[in-house]
Amino acid sequence: MERHLEKQLNGWLKKEKPLPLMLVGARQTGKTYLLQEFCKLNFENQIYLNFAEKPEYKQFFSPSVNVNDIISRMEIFFNQKFDQEKTIFFFDEIQDCEEAISSLKYFAESKDNYRVVTAGSLLGVRINRMKNSFPVGKVQIEHLFPLDFEEFLWALGEQMLSLEIRNHYISNEPIHSIIHEKALRLYRTYLCVGGMPANVLNFIENQNDLVLFNRQISSDILTGYLADMAKYADEVSAVKIHNVFRSIPSQLAKENPKFMYKLVENGGNRDKYQTAIDWLIQAGMVLPSAKIELPQSPLTAYKSESNFKLYLSDSGLLVSLSQTKFNNIIQPQEMMFRVFYQKVMSLRHLIRTNTTFFSGTH
Repeated sequence: MERHLEKQLNGWLKKEKPLPLMLVGARQTGKTYLLQEFCKLNFENQIYLNFAEKPEYKQFFSPSVNVNDIISRMEIFFNQKFDQEKTIFFFDEIQDCEEAISSLKYFAESKDNYRVVTAGSLLGVRINRMKNSFPVGKVQIEHLFPLDFEEFLWALGEQMLSLEIRNHYISNEPIHSIIHEKALRLYRTYLCVGGMPANVLNFIENQNDLVLFNRQISSDILTGYLADMAKYADEVSAVKIHNVFRSIPSQLAKENPKFMYKLVENGGNRDKYQTAIDWLIQAGMVLPSAKIELPQSPLTAYKSESNFKLYLSDSGLLVSLSQTKFNNIIQPQEMMFRVFYQKVMSLRHLIRTNTTFFSGTH
């Protein structure tokens, strides 16, 4: 699947001595696949370390995070000498190895030009709990979200439609009605499927048929998210995080001007649940949208911290979490339940670093 982020990766590749690249994002957004394909395409040799699958790889970074020591241990272990021009190191699930995160500073400062890319989920959560300082300024951080609508169209082979929408966005001219109807139909379909790569792939494999689409995939991803809450938070915090996460469909289904703590729990308040909300934001599972008191630049100067709403990062997961029927989104007359899915997509693309025209109002 073609992703917008490939442009950033290619730009990183062209640098004479790039900083280690850290790709962050929620689970199942395609970080590992994207980086592995990038490594295969551009390097003869890829050294892949997955700290979740093989915790013993953490030993490469202990007791010393000196680059020469790390490389020496790896060369002996893998029984090969590493050619800097032909080799790239991929540290996956790096949030499970704090020493590997710390080592990125030394890779950046090394006189040798070792190319390093990393991927991790819940990095925001992990970084805030590191014993050592995060290598600020020594890594290039990129964010990967679920597929946006443009990437969804690319995956479906609808490049011509994608380009047509873009051209009309630039020219600010209306699209022909028959093309517009097709675009709306595919957009509503996208709201149902979402942008998680596994969901998009399953939809394509089932002839783009929502009837055959396996909704269990979204359910499994949500189960994995809940498991992460238990794994990376203490028992009391995990319950609060879970409660906030589960409340999001009901929060969005109501015309509340802001997040309502009482919908999480009777008597709930900011002091009790703010830490749980911060955890979900740092994990990339939800996206916050704060009220702007005055529409002037810079918008952050007029942001009201107490007036905000939370959205899931993917519409397909929201459909699954809320147990909404696809017909409530697909059928034009069923507007009531479709509004907050549209809000999710508009918000997500607006806060992306590289906003595309698909982030506009719908």
